[in-house]
Formats: sequence, structure tokens, C-alpha cells
Amino acid sequence: MLLLIFLIPTGETVVVASFNIQDFGQAKMAKPEVVSILAETVRQFDIVAIQEISDKSRQTLPAFLREVNSFGPPYYSYTIGPRLGTTSKEQYAYFYREGILLITNFTAKGSFERPPYIACFVKDETDFCLATIHTPPPDAVGEIRELEKVATGLSTLDSDWLILGDFNADCDYASEEGLGLQDYSWLVPSTADTTVSKTDCAYDRIVSSPTIKVKRWGIYHFDREFGLNYTQAREVSDHYPVWVEFLT
Repeated sequence: MLLLIFLIPTGETVVVASFNIQDFGQAKMAKPEVVSILAETVRQFDIVAIQEISDKSRQTLPAFLREVNSFGPPYYSYTIGPRLGTTSKEQYAYFYREGILLITNFTAKGSFERPPYIACFVKDETDFCLATIHTPPPDAVGEIRELEKVATGLSTLDSDWLILGDFNADCDYASEEGLGLQDYSWLVPSTADTTVSKTDCAYDRIVSSPTIKVKRWGIYHFDREFGLNYTQAREVSDHYPVWVEFLT
């Protein structure tokens, strides 16, 4: 008997991640085993918003892109924002897979130490915008509330959007209650643990526009995926990537 299996198409999707690569600079790039894990982690997703790029020499990202693309197709490109901050200067970046077109990128305005970096993309004829941020812990509550203005601005672009990054939105720094953005979907709940350290905190968050068709979200535990012990995992980062898959 011939058994025929038909796969029912569920529509094209894009998978977007947010990853605080702790103190991402030349010191981390000097550790080949760490760089390899970071590169393979990025390749699990269509787009990755990266926070905490600390290298003022501007050599880290070009070298990291070569590592990401050394595995072969699909190949990636990236866009990087300006160095921002007062006490700690950092940059944001997006790594995105071939087949995705970057439309525009710009830095948001508002009362932030490191204002969100916004990039808009097209995949499968669907456009969407991403805004990534790393709030300073002492000012997490105020900056998360300020993101309400960013959400309002994104909503005028007539595109689906996500605000994602290291919000520091839990434990000693903030509580999800009263933070604003309550008209939107917090895809990573306060019960999640996005930290590699022995704390249990939902610092890393993804907030989505009402129009976006979310299929699922998750936390990428790279220590489990690569069989790392605690010490080895902390060499990679003190944060796990959080991710969301949505229909295009």
C-alpha cells in the first residue's frame, strides 16, 4: 500500500531573536570556542537584535560576520547603530539572513541613556519594524515607560513591529506591573528566566504590536544545545536569547 503524506502549508514565517551578548568586544572575539557558539546561535534565527556591543575599535562586528558566514549559506548581513551612553557606551546591531531586505534604520528619540535602535525589513512582501534597547538597571522603570512613545511612533509606520531587548524588567530593577505598554503583547512573561546566572529573572523581553501574527516564542538555552557547563556558558553571555516566530 502506498502511503501519501501531504504537508499542509501554514504560511511563511520569520524568526526574530534578541540577544544581550555580554560585553561583546575584542576580548570575547579572542576566544574561538566562544565565538563559534555565538555564531551558531545567531544562525538559528532569521534576524537577531544584539545588545551590549562594547568595542570602540569597531572591529568586532566585521570579524563576527565572517565567522557567522564561514558556515556557508544562508549568508547574513548586519546593520549597526551609533555608540550610545554616558557611563557605559554600547552599540546595538541586527544580523539578518539573506532573503530579508533592510529598508531603513534609525535611532529613536526620547529620554533614554541608549535610545532604541530601529530597523525596518521586508520578507515575503511583508514589512515589519524592530526596536531594540538595553535599559540601564537603575533607570529601567522610567525607560520602559518611555518605550510607550516608541510604540506609538512605530504604530504610525503602518507596519507590524516588535520592541525587544534587555529591558531589565524583573527582580530588583522593575516589575511588569505599571510599566506601560499594556495595550500590547508581552510575549516573554515575568515568570520566564532569561538569565544564564543563578538568578531567576525575566530581564529580556519582546513586546509586539496588536497586528502581528505570533505563532510561538521561546528562550534559546545555548548551554543545553552545546553541552556547556555553567562556567563555559558564562563565557558566552549571562543572558539567553529570547525569540519569537510570526507569520509574514
